Amino acid sequence: MPETSSSGPTPGRLVLFDIDAQRFGFRIDNLIEIGTVGAARSASDLPGYISGIALSRGREVPILDLRALLGFSARPLSPSTPLIVMRVGAQAIGLAVDTVSNIHTTVGAWHPFPKGAVPEDLNPYTAVTRIEDDLLLVLDEQMLLSVARAEKEAA
Repeated sequence: MPETSSSGPTPGRLVLFDIDAQRFGFRIDNLIEIGTVGAARSASDLPGYISGIALSRGREVPILDLRALLGFSARPLSPSTPLIVMRVGAQAIGLAVDTVSNIHTTVGAWHPFPKGAVPEDLNPYTAVTRIEDDLLLVLDEQMLLSVARAEKEAA
């Protein structure tokens, strides 16, 4: 989780990506690689929040259904679907997105994500900021699996 100060999380380097028309970012600290889904495989024994399994640096990584987790309509994976591979705890996880914009160093203020906007146990967001005219939601990759598991149990 980003460092905090009295004014909220501190700015830093982010991987920027889009899902539909919304811009998101992850702190670069836990980035492993940016690539494509490639020849992802599905398996019937995967939890519902996992879209498939992809290869990253010779290792199999689960692909989290980030679209569904964030409330967007499902979209099937294709070999050219952009994939962000992040370290979450001791494991790697793939995040399929629509586009990866760039790596950006934020210079503006980060504001903590408003308390109560999302139930705390289902909150994958850590901060909100602006990059030029875009509102940017900063995701906490360490929370994504917990949120996905909690939503699956609630369903």
